[in-house]
Amino acid sequence: MQGAFGADEKGLIHQYAWGRLIMNFRQWMPAHYARRFNKLHWDATLGDFREGYYVTCWKFVADCAK
Repeated sequence: MQGAFGADEKGLIHQYAWGRLIMNFRQWMPAHYARRFNKLHWDATLGDFREGYYVTCWKFVADCAK
């Protein structure tokens, strides 16, 4: 599923429900999970270091427990 698709190939894939599901997963699910579980990384768009929401939450809870 890596790479670019032509208009004809996309049309064939979107023809079936499972094809639409796979293409939807391919478009937004990786970003969805990265926003929550990424480790500390540099975000060039914001010009700052970012980490996932759950990672930050886990660190906060662990620090509170200490």
